[in-house]
Amino acid sequence: MKYNFSTAAIRKDTYSGKWAAMTSWSSYANDETLPFWVADMEFEVAPEIIKGMKAEIDRLTFGYSVPTAEYYDKTQAWLKRRYDWTINSDDIRVASGTINGISTLIKIATNAGHGIIIQSPVYHKFAELVTKYDRIVVDNPLKEENGKYDMDFEQLEMLASDPNTTMMLLCSPHNPIGRVWTTEELAKVVDICGRNNVLLVSDEIHSDLTRVGITHIPTAKAISNPNHVITLNGTGKTFNLGGMHISHTIFSNAKLKAKWDTEIGLALPNPVSMAAVEAAYTQCDQWVDELRQTIDGNLEFTRAYLAECLPQVMMQMPEATYFAWLDFRGFELSDEKLDEIMIQEANILLEGGAVFGAGGSGWQRLNLACTKSMLEVGLERMCKAFSKYA
Repeated sequence: MKYNFSTAAIRKDTYSGKWAAMTSWSSYANDETLPFWVADMEFEVAPEIIKGMKAEIDRLTFGYSVPTAEYYDKTQAWLKRRYDWTINSDDIRVASGTINGISTLIKIATNAGHGIIIQSPVYHKFAELVTKYDRIVVDNPLKEENGKYDMDFEQLEMLASDPNTTMMLLCSPHNPIGRVWTTEELAKVVDICGRNNVLLVSDEIHSDLTRVGITHIPTAKAISNPNHVITLNGTGKTFNLGGMHISHTIFSNAKLKAKWDTEIGLALPNPVSMAAVEAAYTQCDQWVDELRQTIDGNLEFTRAYLAECLPQVMMQMPEATYFAWLDFRGFELSDEKLDEIMIQEANILLEGGAVFGAGGSGWQRLNLACTKSMLEVGLERMCKAFSKYA
């Protein structure tokens, strides 16, 4: 490999929320606790991105900044190159992150009391944002059998047909289960939402992080006229740039774009963030490809390690993301007890499955975007702690 994914960035005793916030999350966390929870990576950012950011810093000015035509061109080129997806620059709106994008869309496209569909177990911020803005969570739980998940289209049709339901938040690829939805599945969702006047918001922030040999399908490509589909993506997860607070909201609906522009006004992203995006989208294809190989290797290592040392934990290979969705239901322990064992006995911090909503109980989400050495220590601690309960 050209790039080094075997050496971890130094993040302890820095501003890193993943490391610094552990003690706020659990009073049992200490200096020896290893974090496998927050969705960012332990790897250093690609050197080409660092170089681009330094060049922008060397301009010695940080006044108000706006995206240039070149910025949009490079974003469009990445999407075309990686997904064969052609978009217009006028359909891109820059936000300060996907959460900001979803929040804005909820405010401008729905009203208080409206229903918004989610598909649990799913990224917990979805439900939190819906309730934050006094909307109603309408759950369309995924169907799980032996760790494999599918959508319940029959129930989705019923829920979408309610006139009070006006939006759906789709996670594609899905966090935490790692599904990459097929063209056929996406077409069904798009069709159901379109026929029922439900705005479909597709969070595709993990789209670049598929397994080698698997390609993400943008939801907006599933039909020829995606006027009711909105896509959210960006560099935050792929390039470990979450702290740069920049993302893209992509949609062609003219009325909705006018509402967005009225709500947000002129977008003024951080100039260093925009320099990072441009470098990522023009110089880092190989870095992403090698990262995907590294994550695939970590997933295979994790599955083999657990099969040998803790076979009670079941794991399916995810089609995307850098998460392992681990099934601890065989232990017949409460979610509280699972979390307790992780932090108090194994001294590692994961995301307990219950936080992702219905269907997450008994599961744990392991972030393995780290060096193999760190992962091995974490798995060793996990197996030693849970072997007592086998």
